[in-house]
Amino acid sequence: MLGFLEFSALFVGLNIVSDIVHLKLRSIHGIDFLFFAPWLAASLYGMYEGIILALILVVVHALFNLHLAVYELASFPAQLVAVFLGNTMGLVSFWISLIAFLAVSSVIVILLRGFGGRFFIFLLIALVFNYILIFTIPYLT
Repeated sequence: MLGFLEFSALFVGLNIVSDIVHLKLRSIHGIDFLFFAPWLAASLYGMYEGIILALILVVVHALFNLHLAVYELASFPAQLVAVFLGNTMGLVSFWISLIAFLAVSSVIVILLRGFGGRFFIFLLIALVFNYILIFTIPYLT
């Protein structure tokens, strides 16, 4: 199993790569690690580790996506919900945590008046991307 520092470096690096690809293509919203990495960190390492990684990822992601930074930063409460569920329920909480993350994110985006077709596409891509990521857990533990 990776140590928390290696785990964090891996996911911060992967998130930076996905942000660079997004900057080049400008079309792939929803491919990020804002849900998966903090949820998994909380499940494997603990609540504080999940919160720390969530904070790092949301700031890095917002810096790469300044045009969406308000939405990125506002997703932090949704990350905290995922971290809490991951920490209290463990790896079996994947679907509950993902649905809660997407639901809280949706409420936040609606309150910020950003809900529309592009956000719906983001939700679908995020759902599929995180579903694919769940199969990487055996390689990370």
